[in-house]
Formats: sequence, C-alpha cells, structure tokens
Amino acid sequence: MDARGILHQAYETQYLIHDHLAQSRSEGMAMNPEHKRPLSSVAQHPAEDFSRTSSLYHTYLLFTKHKVYQASGMDWPTFISLPHDFAEYILEVSAQATQVEDKHNAEAMRRLQAEMNGTAGPQRPH
Repeated sequence: MDARGILHQAYETQYLIHDHLAQSRSEGMAMNPEHKRPLSSVAQHPAEDFSRTSSLYHTYLLFTKHKVYQASGMDWPTFISLPHDFAEYILEVSAQATQVEDKHNAEAMRRLQAEMNGTAGPQRPH
C-alpha cells in the first residue's frame, strides 16, 4: 500500500467513517467467509447520509410546521411542484398565519387559566 492509501485509511479511521483497524481484526478472526466485508470501506456510513439535512427534508418540515395543507388545502406533491419562489412565499404566509394563530391560542389559554383561578380581570371588547 502506498502513502496515499495509508493516509486515506487514517483519515477514514480518525473521522469515524470506517475503522480499518477493527475491520482487519474482525476479518482476521472470522472463520465464515460471509462475515468478511471486503467492500465495507466503500459502504455508506451514517455520517455520509445527507438526506435528513437536505433542502427537501427541511422544506417538508416547514410545510408541516406551518400547516400549509390546513391553510390552503394544498397537498405535498402539489406544493413541491410549484416554482421555488412561489413555494417560499406560501411558506412565509403560512408561517405568519401560524404565528397569529399561536398568539391567539396563547391569549385564549391565559384567559381560560385566569377564569379557572378566579382571577379574570375585566373583559376587553373585541
């Protein structure tokens, strides 16, 4: 093995991508050929999985968090087929609506708790 290969193995071992030392030890002790994994150094490591940090995943989280479906009746496949700038605009509008709804819910909860505690103050006209 050349210096480049050794450095590559050291890098993968150091950053927990693949432990070449442990593989050598386990394969050396393995009697059954099925327990040997000669391609394990090129198998995808969990640290290399970017699906959970992709923009699509993030957009879906915002879609559900801001209740786009409930506000507009637009389902996920329809939403992701929209032009990017329009989809972002819908997320912004939905986020603002969610903030207003959360504010009203918090105020209603505060009033309800005050009534339950008998400390309700004068009612404000709406």
